[in-house]
Amino acid sequence: MGTDYIPKGSGTGLFYLKHRFSPLDMGQVWFNEKRKPFGKGYGANHIRSMSYLVAIDILSNKKLLIVNTHLDHLVAESVSNSLRIID
Repeated sequence: MGTDYIPKGSGTGLFYLKHRFSPLDMGQVWFNEKRKPFGKGYGANHIRSMSYLVAIDILSNKKLLIVNTHLDHLVAESVSNSLRIID
């Protein structure tokens, strides 16, 4: 699960075992001021996003949230604003 189009290496894919987990919800959150897909924001030099998957573990019947993100490592404003979106 991940973006349908990955420009210039941007992407936060998720992999899971289909025989073990049953997806309930999945999507992509974009880290920019307008949450615009593939948009840069908060002073970052690259596109930043987060993929998420809400699933049921078929063996334990427990719900879990799986996320993957790549935060900016050079611009403090980008990191703090991206973390606010996640929270």
